[in-house]
Amino acid sequence: MMFKNEEEEENEENEGADPWALEENADEEAKERWVLAKELWEAREQLDKIKSGQDMEGSESDEGDDMEYEEKDTKMSKYERAAWMLEDAISGRGFEWYPESMAARKVYLSYRAREVAYYKSIAVMFILGYFEVPLWCDTAQSFAFQSGQERCQVGGPESIAYLSGLPQIPPGFTMLIELICLITVYLKLRSERKLQKKFFDKKKVAYINGTFFAVCYIAMLTSVWDVWIFGTFRPSARLAPYMRVVFMVCIPAVNRLLKALVGIINEWLSVVSFW
Repeated sequence: MMFKNEEEEENEENEGADPWALEENADEEAKERWVLAKELWEAREQLDKIKSGQDMEGSESDEGDDMEYEEKDTKMSKYERAAWMLEDAISGRGFEWYPESMAARKVYLSYRAREVAYYKSIAVMFILGYFEVPLWCDTAQSFAFQSGQERCQVGGPESIAYLSGLPQIPPGFTMLIELICLITVYLKLRSERKLQKKFFDKKKVAYINGTFFAVCYIAMLTSVWDVWIFGTFRPSARLAPYMRVVFMVCIPAVNRLLKALVGIINEWLSVVSFW
C-alpha cells in the first residue's frame, strides 16, 4: 500500500483550483499586483497566439491598424527621397511627385545598376565593330582564328587587302558577345518598364520617356533578329551597326547633346539667313 506525502496531496487539491484566485484576506497592494500580473499574462498569451498564427478573431479595426503599420514600415525616409531627387537632378531630370514606398526605391536602384551595365554594353558593341570580320570577307568559319589576309582576299592568294591591322575575332564569338550585350539591354528595359508601370503610371507621371523606350525596344528586337539572320544565312549586309547608333541615341545625355546641337544649328541658320 502506497502513502502520499503532504506535497502530493496539496498538488492534487490545487489541480482543479483557479490559478488566478485571490485570497480573501489580501490587502489593496496585493490586489493591484494581482491585477497587473493577470493583465501581463493575458497580453503574453495574446502575443503568443499572434506569433503562431492562431489568432483568428481580429477585427476590421485591428486589420486596418496592421496595414497602416506595414505601410509605415515600408515607407522611405525623407533623406532617401531627397537622395532620389538629387540623383535625378544630377542626371538633368526632375519631377513633382515621387513614390514613398521602399519597394519603389529598390526597383529604382536596380534600374540604375542595369542602366550602368547598359552603357557598358553599348560601349562594348561599338568597340566590337573594330574587331569584327568585315562582311565582304570570308565569314563561313565561325570559330576559326585567321588573319585578315587569310579571310579577306581581293583577287587571289597573292593579293593584298589593306585592312586596319587589328586582330579579327571570329564571327561566332562576336555574335555571342553581341547577344550578351543585348540581354543586358533587355534587362535594363525590363527594369525601366517595371519602375514606370508599377509606381508612376498611377499618378500619370512620365518618369520614363515612352518614345525612347519604344525605339530602344524595337532596336533590341531588330538586333536579335539580325544576329539570327547573320548566324544562319551569312548575308553581305547587316543592320547591327545602325542599331548600335540607335542604342547610343537612347542614352539621355547623348539625347540632350543632340537636342543642343539641333538648337545651335537652328540659331546658326537664323543668323545666316540675314546675310
